[in-house]
Amino acid sequence: MDSLEELIHSDLQQYLLSINEIDERLPECPDVEEKWEAIANAYIPDGVREFQHYPIASLG
Repeated sequence: MDSLEELIHSDLQQYLLSINEIDERLPECPDVEEKWEAIANAYIPDGVREFQHYPIASLG
């Protein structure tokens, strides 16, 4: 799974670089990364419930 995530990350980064949407160096935010699982788990029930009516907002 990690290699798939890394591959997608790398491809997306290269694509965004090619269209000048991001800088070469990506920002780091370890404090958010540490809390991401708790944030996502709290959001998932609401996000799934609202997906039918607001798919873009729900996935955002």
